[in-house]
Amino acid sequence: MIERKEIAFKYFHGRCFVCEKKFGKYFQFHHLRYYKDEKVFSDFRQQKDYWKYVSEKIIEEPRRFMLLCRVCHSRIDKRRGGIKRMKTDKVIRLFVAVLLSQNVNPKDIVPLFQMYANKYRR
Repeated sequence: MIERKEIAFKYFHGRCFVCEKKFGKYFQFHHLRYYKDEKVFSDFRQQKDYWKYVSEKIIEEPRRFMLLCRVCHSRIDKRRGGIKRMKTDKVIRLFVAVLLSQNVNPKDIVPLFQMYANKYRR
């Protein structure tokens, strides 16, 4: 069975996509999308069985996944208040507000979104 660390470095440069923290113990592979009838973590009795299943999926199609540290992953998938639960227009406004508060030039915002989105284009 292939190791998590090997996949992290081979396909994801060994860093969290969001905060760029170097790969460590609590890193997770985030599904960008699921296919119909695809198994999820709760379908498995043991974590190692899930890892065997999902590692094969990552190797087959790495663009469907993203390497995230536990903190960034929970910010996305948290049951209550996670970004993924927000409507698209609110997420965009949230990110624009953050970028503007960091003195990013408004004309640079769209190219920034495009640059990162192209990395994970379907």
